[in-house]
Amino acid sequence: MSKNNNRGFTLIELMITLVVISIIAAFAVPSLGDFVTKRKLVGAAEEVYSQLQLARSLAIKRNQTIYVNFAEDGSSTWNFGIGDYSGCTPATTSPTGTTPCAIYELPGDATSTRILHRTSSSNFDNVSMVVSGFGSDETNFEPQRGTADNGNVLMTNDAGQLKVVVSTIGRILICSPAGSTYISGYTECS
Repeated sequence: MSKNNNRGFTLIELMITLVVISIIAAFAVPSLGDFVTKRKLVGAAEEVYSQLQLARSLAIKRNQTIYVNFAEDGSSTWNFGIGDYSGCTPATTSPTGTTPCAIYELPGDATSTRILHRTSSSNFDNVSMVVSGFGSDETNFEPQRGTADNGNVLMTNDAGQLKVVVSTIGRILICSPAGSTYISGYTECS
């Protein structure tokens, strides 16, 4: 005689499990969207910061003035780039194009390869940039001590704002503007 021991889920157990999973997903999905939006803002601000640090380091290392040019319209379309001459065009996508933001591989050697240094808003969806200070949309780092024009770059999206600040002594930092949504890991701007 065999006993029939059927093991499995009843329809009620399956429905309860699906309801619990649906409730958990309803809370998790919006949080994930907020996380992604915040990471795009942080990524854009960190990219500006790292490229400004690179420009400062190159100026000191090469004993040559290095320029950083910004092209922004206050919305989510912007470009910036590093060049070894004033007035480069951040939107130029080829190192051999008209006035690209590029640096000669070997300092002062116009026959060496030009390396393109540019960043575009296409990498950071819905993040806007506003540049202020610097005297224009360009700043430069001097070879002695890495000094620069005073200014800042404000990055904004639905998650909040982060500001990349450049001081006249060449110090570069990222801070969270007062009154904006606090972004963890960054101090409030003074």
